[in-house]
Amino acid sequence: MQKAEYGRAPRRKTPGYGKGPYDRPRVVAAKRRPLPHGPSILRERRGITRAGPFTVQGQSASDLEDRVYRTLRRLGWTDAEIDFQFPIFGGFQPGGQVLDFVLTAFGRLTIVAVNGDYWHNRTLQQRERDRADRAAVEKAFPGRPYTFLSLSSGDLVDDEMAYRRLRAGVGRGG
Repeated sequence: MQKAEYGRAPRRKTPGYGKGPYDRPRVVAAKRRPLPHGPSILRERRGITRAGPFTVQGQSASDLEDRVYRTLRRLGWTDAEIDFQFPIFGGFQPGGQVLDFVLTAFGRLTIVAVNGDYWHNRTLQQRERDRADRAAVEKAFPGRPYTFLSLSSGDLVDDEMAYRRLRAGVGRGG
């Protein structure tokens, strides 16, 4: 038994060697059991070469938004023609909306909505909210011709799929 010293905190053991719930030894990756179905097919197909955090035009972005931005640049769109996180009706304020990408070229607007499965396609309420948001875009640009392109996670699995989908939807930049 240790002798108590007054005025000093007791010496603490390093984490990982005690008996408490937070002091369990860490699991080393080599000791983990492999998954029964092998590596994730989606992760393997994505060919993730870049890890987050992602930024587009100095603002934080998701991996899907980053993929769309890189593909638009590859298609010849310039930063002057691409507006990322374009606010309408007050932006992030209540009642507002933020459009993922607004492309302006040849006097026409093209709105690209990047809809990941987690925030947009899991429930019926999320899909209904997306439909209402799209209807609100009509009010934001009255009398101005525009094209609305909605991209889901399935359209953006890898760079080549994103390239084909965006080339068909928005074409080459001006």
